[in-house]
Amino acid sequence: MQQKVYQGNEVEKVAEPSGGRDMLDYYLSSNLRIPIKSAAKGLDRNVVVKAVIETDGRASQLEIVSGIDSLCDVEAKRVVSLFRAWKPAEIKNEKVRQAVEIVVKFKSEPLLNYDEEKKCLNVYYDKRGKQLSGNKTSKYRMNIPVDDFGFVNGNILSQEQTSDGWNIKHSMILKEEKYWRKTEITDSVQAVRTFSSEGWYDVPVFQVVDRKLNGEILYINQFSYAGKPDIQKEYNLDGMVKSMKITANGVCEETKWYESGQLTSITENSEVFSSSSVSLLKDFRDRTGNQLVKDGNGHGEFATETYHDQTIYDRGTVKAGLKEGIWIGQLKDGTRLFEELYEGGKLIKGMSYMDGETIEYTELVIQPQYHGGIPEMYKFLQQNMKYPNDAARAGISGRVFTSFVVCQDGTLCDYKVIKGVHKSIDEEALRVVGEMSGKWDPGWLRGKRVRVKYNLPINFRF
Repeated sequence: MQQKVYQGNEVEKVAEPSGGRDMLDYYLSSNLRIPIKSAAKGLDRNVVVKAVIETDGRASQLEIVSGIDSLCDVEAKRVVSLFRAWKPAEIKNEKVRQAVEIVVKFKSEPLLNYDEEKKCLNVYYDKRGKQLSGNKTSKYRMNIPVDDFGFVNGNILSQEQTSDGWNIKHSMILKEEKYWRKTEITDSVQAVRTFSSEGWYDVPVFQVVDRKLNGEILYINQFSYAGKPDIQKEYNLDGMVKSMKITANGVCEETKWYESGQLTSITENSEVFSSSSVSLLKDFRDRTGNQLVKDGNGHGEFATETYHDQTIYDRGTVKAGLKEGIWIGQLKDGTRLFEELYEGGKLIKGMSYMDGETIEYTELVIQPQYHGGIPEMYKFLQQNMKYPNDAARAGISGRVFTSFVVCQDGTLCDYKVIKGVHKSIDEEALRVVGEMSGKWDPGWLRGKRVRVKYNLPINFRF
C-alpha cells in the first residue's frame, strides 16, 4: 500500500493541503515569481501540475499537465515542490500515496514598456514630469535594467529625448555589499545586498535585494510609489518565503509560514511609522494546520522579540486580536523569561526574570521621547532644517522616512533613510536628525533601559 500510487476515488481520505486549499493558494501566490518575459504580455492563465503526495507530506514526481510556457512551467514546479505541508491520503487509517493535480495561477497586467531584447523597463514622462503610457510625446524616461524576474540588476538611467536620441542626464548607481546573514538553521551564510545609491522621488520602484552567493534570494524590500503597497519578503535558505509584509495607507499586514509552507500567523500593525504601533493577531495555526486563532480570537503566539539571539515565544489568550489574561514568554527550550497579565490588550502587571534579575513593571514599553515631546521635536527640525538648493530649483518635495536608534543614554546612532525622495533631501534629513542626538529620554522595556529603533517621517515642502 505504501508503494502504490492511488487516485482520489480509491482512498477513504483524500490528500489535502494542511490548512485547506485557500491557504495553499495563498502560499503559491506569495512565493510565485512570474518571469517578466511572460508577464510583459499580460497573463491570466493557470499551470496544472500533476504530483504524487507522499506519506510524509511532500509532493514528488511533478509533471506539467497543462502549461503556459517553459519559464512559467518551471516556476510552477518550483513553488509546488517547496510546499511540504500536505495531509496524506488514508486507507483504513494508514497513510498512502495519492496522485493529485495542483493549479498554479499566473496573473499580471501587460508591461507595455518592457524591452525584451534589451531586458529593461522604460518609463516615460512629459516635459512637466507627468508619467505617460507611451513614448510618442515623451521628453524624459527612466531606463531600468531588470533580470528575468523583474528585479533591478543595473544602473537606472534618467534620459532626455533630443534630436540625437536618448541622452543620459543622470545615473542611479546600483551598489553591492557583502555581509554575513544570520539564520535559525545555520550560524550564518554569506550574502550580497544590491541596492541603489539614492532613492529618486520619481523612480517607479526602489528595491533592496539580498542573495546568497549562488544567486538564490534571501530578502526583498520593494518600495513602490504612486500609491502602490510596499512589499517586504524574507526567505528560508531553500527559497521559500518565510515572512511577508505588505504596507499600504499606514497599515502593515504580516504573514509568516513554517518551513514546510504551512501558514503560521497573520498580524496587522496600524500606524507602522509611529512609535505607538499596536499588533493585532488575526490568525494563528500550529504546525499541523489547526487554526488556534480565528478572526482574532483563540489561543495564540507572538514570536517577534529575541533574547541573546534566541526567539522569544510569547503565548496566551487572544480576544479581538489583542492579548487577554496571563501571557508567558519562553525560549524554545522552555526557559521562562516573563509573565504578564493583560486586559483588552493593556498590560496590568508583569514580572521579568531576564539576566538573573527579577523586575516588576506595569508598563511594557516606554517609548523614547524627545525632550519636551513631539511638538518640540518638530519645532527643532523646522528651525534647523535647510532646504537643499538643487532640490528647490528642481521643484522636488516629498516625505523622507528615516530611522535611527535611541541608545540607553539618550544619544542617537544608526541613522538610515527607509524611503527617500532625492539624494540631497535625504542627506539633509539625516543631518538634521543627527543634530538631535543627546536630546532624547531613552526607551524602557519590561523595567529596563533599552536601545530602541525609531521611525520618523520628515516632510520637505515649499
